Amino acid sequence: IAVPSKPFAPFLALWTAVCAWQTCFEKALATNFGLLDAEALAERVARIAAELRASRAALSGDGGKRHPEKRALLIIDRVARELGAFDAKLPLVMALKCAELRPRHWQQISREAGRDLASEHERLRDVLEDNTRIRWLPLLQRTTARARREHAIETRIGALHSAWEATRIDFGPDGASITRLDAASC
Repeated sequence: IAVPSKPFAPFLALWTAVCAWQTCFEKALATNFGLLDAEALAERVARIAAELRASRAALSGDGGKRHPEKRALLIIDRVARELGAFDAKLPLVMALKCAELRPRHWQQISREAGRDLASEHERLRDVLEDNTRIRWLPLLQRTTARARREHAIETRIGALHSAWEATRIDFGPDGASITRLDAASC
């Protein structure tokens, strides 16, 4: 039992992928939106989708002629549909969880949408089940792209500023001092 025989290996891989999806999905839906790691969730969904594709390829090698494989392919199709529906809403989650969004961006989004689109204390299940939010995805994506560009510029300016900080050197009690620019890190 520890090492599955060759005929059962594809079924074990399918079972593992299905269980991983169900666990990932239920855990994500129950998570507070403020605590959700959207990037890790997106990576996990992509990995499970790849496992399902591999299971489909392994089980359909004989054209699905044997009865158990046909049932397994139906399971793969059902889970793939669920995963696809979730994956379609993942860009909304990624946009809502963008770390670069500042309060001014959220104010603009709320002003244009006429409401708050996400609360830190909401469960992901509530965010995804509210189908009105998905229509604001283009607005969120535009604002997120702008916020990321602004953040990149702010980061570069901060690096330039810290690279050219002035250093003041005092030479004693008479108050004589000099100031020099330190550009060693440029």
